[in-house]
Amino acid sequence: MVQNAVRGAGGEEPSWQAAAVSGFWRQVVEQLSTALMVVDPAGRILAVNPAAERLLGRAAAAMRGKDAHELLHRDTDGGALLREQCPLLHALAESAAARGEGDNYLHGDGRLVTISWSASPLTIGGSCTGMAVLFTDITSDRGAGRERAAYTSALEDLTERLTLVAEITDVLGQTLETDEALARLGRLLVPRLADWAAVDLRTGSGQVHRVAVTGPVGRHTGLEGGLERLPEMGEADRSPLAQVLNGGDPVLENERGQAETAAPPVSPLAAVHSEFLRTVHATSAITVPLGSKRQITGALTLVRTDPAHPFDTEDLAVVSDIGRRVGLVIDNARRFGRQRAVAEAMQRNLLAPLPRPGRLRLAARYQPAPAGSQVGGDWYDAFELKDGTLTLVIGDVVGQT
Repeated sequence: MVQNAVRGAGGEEPSWQAAAVSGFWRQVVEQLSTALMVVDPAGRILAVNPAAERLLGRAAAAMRGKDAHELLHRDTDGGALLREQCPLLHALAESAAARGEGDNYLHGDGRLVTISWSASPLTIGGSCTGMAVLFTDITSDRGAGRERAAYTSALEDLTERLTLVAEITDVLGQTLETDEALARLGRLLVPRLADWAAVDLRTGSGQVHRVAVTGPVGRHTGLEGGLERLPEMGEADRSPLAQVLNGGDPVLENERGQAETAAPPVSPLAAVHSEFLRTVHATSAITVPLGSKRQITGALTLVRTDPAHPFDTEDLAVVSDIGRRVGLVIDNARRFGRQRAVAEAMQRNLLAPLPRPGRLRLAARYQPAPAGSQVGGDWYDAFELKDGTLTLVIGDVVGQT
């Protein structure tokens, strides 16, 4: 075996071998755990050691005299690689040392082995007589590397999702205006998480109002404003929007289109929603409730149009969390709006009516400083005394007149 490993293609011992202590170096080559291959100046295999036979799944006799590049070197798909693209042949042509990582060698059973290699020229009297190549199998290392890369990518995606949720919570918490909150929401979701976003809100009259649609170029008012009566619980309508608004779980839809033609909408509400998805060319969609099951304010629908990047279950979990937070913001905004309406009504009722003394006409404009409650402590009044004198009184919160 040792003799086979070190003898040349024609059976004669090469000059570099004859110059060494034969028995010792044959033992070194035999026992070396790293694969060794020796090629001549033309790239033909002169010798391989047992470690190379095991790594490549080929016998030394079957490899000896063969062109190493043609026999072993392959691209990532297993196809032949151009000689001009082979770094080992470049090193051989220049009689220079070289190393590489990630090349693919063809195993005897047809599979690819990813290797790391190091080559050194063999010279006698200043002339290059070949190249010694040491190589190791890093296929498992590359697999581990791919796993690490996938894990890192997953962590980055998770971080991005969590950052988005935190940003939405922070930005929406800065306003108590529903319209402004929904406008900010659309700008945050598109295009970072989706290509389209639609918000449907329930009204006190038992109807659903599509109040906001955001697309790639911003707010799309042409797709807003649809009013449909909310289906009652237990009806046959199992469309995603109806399910969510009636207290069902969030819905993830992938590979849209086939299901729609097979099952046409069974309610006006479902028809409006399906038409929206067709209009924006949805290939994947998520519909989640706004708020909690005990208090559903409405529904949020996100759409992707690229079939190569559909939503997944992790996206569904993130959007569901966003829906709960947005529902709370909208509920607070509505509660604030009701309180402000009451306060404004009280303020108007507290303002004194102005008299109309003769041809004199009085006008007053009351602008409270607090922008939130629209209620101020200042006041005014106008009235006629018994002698007909018109009296004007203006007071502020500290009591000055």
